[in-house]
Amino acid sequence: MPESLKSVMTAWRSDSTEDEEREWNGRVFRSLEFGLTDPPSVRLDRDDSWLLLGWCETGASVVVQRSDERLAEAVATGLFVASRSDIDRREVMLVGALLRRACALIGREWTEFYERWLETFPEVVSLLASFPREVASGAHSESGSGESFQFERVPLAQMSELELLKRLGGPGLKMGDESDG
Repeated sequence: MPESLKSVMTAWRSDSTEDEEREWNGRVFRSLEFGLTDPPSVRLDRDDSWLLLGWCETGASVVVQRSDERLAEAVATGLFVASRSDIDRREVMLVGALLRRACALIGREWTEFYERWLETFPEVVSLLASFPREVASGAHSESGSGESFQFERVPLAQMSELELLKRLGGPGLKMGDESDG
């Protein structure tokens, strides 16, 4: 049985070595790997939820680098757990759009990615279906390809006023649709 997500999140240290960080990332993956077979009922505090959301954001890039559907499923589970916390849901939507884009880049149709959980876990499917179809161009950019692929967060200072309003949920923010993209 995998280590509990809550215990993994509390084990994070900002002064970790590269090897320790790699090990911690693997522990997060293993704790989430089977999550959509049995979605975790854990509720994380705000700090751990932000940490998990950061793991999911990095994970979306790694999904593309490795063309890894199992990691995509673990990221989806992580986003579900993060969405149940008190962090801003719009941040979950931004990272969810990255996962949706990552699936497209590895040739995985979005609705096929999540529809197998429709009957068993409708709350997970509802979240995944709500992820925006496109990554907000002012929030993230893409660079590299293959193993060097990376989603990169655009610093707030570089965002246009319109993109900043969209990121903050202002007028014109498209929260997603269920059509594939």
